[in-house]
Amino acid sequence: MKISAIVPAHNEEGCLYGTVRAIAQMLDLEGIPHEILIVNDNSVDRTINICQELSETFPTVRYINNQPPNGFGFAVRRGLAEFDSEVFNVGGGLSNSLSLVEATDFCRKIAGKSIPVNPVLEERPGDIPIFITDSSRVMDRTGWQRVIGPEAALQDIYDWIAANEVVLSSIL
Repeated sequence: MKISAIVPAHNEEGCLYGTVRAIAQMLDLEGIPHEILIVNDNSVDRTINICQELSETFPTVRYINNQPPNGFGFAVRRGLAEFDSEVFNVGGGLSNSLSLVEATDFCRKIAGKSIPVNPVLEERPGDIPIFITDSSRVMDRTGWQRVIGPEAALQDIYDWIAANEVVLSSIL
């Protein structure tokens, strides 16, 4: 089975090379057949140059340029339309999905802080009105099983941020 990793990129000159190199090296080390598809989402920095360099350095890396409309969702959809493998989604299922309200409640419980969540009634470019996912296919094909649930995953993220707060202070 070949894995396709889609990497949306908008003005990512500072981290794209290291990110893609790490993904390629890990997949190579594990002997996993793969392709890495970078979707350049109309970057205005040196992202396109880094995409070119990566595709010349790593034979499993290629890139495409996303045309407007832009945004993360559009870049992912463009990548899904262009990649070379089967589609597997390991991001959900009934036992591992959260609404924004549920995720916010878990975060409030974990961090002891709250933020208001207000609805935006108009539809905006890139909005996905509903997203339903099912992990059963990847589980059947690979034997993969989730190890932790959503609350534990959010707790792990919070713990990592707390442990790295000094390094992350400029963006927190």
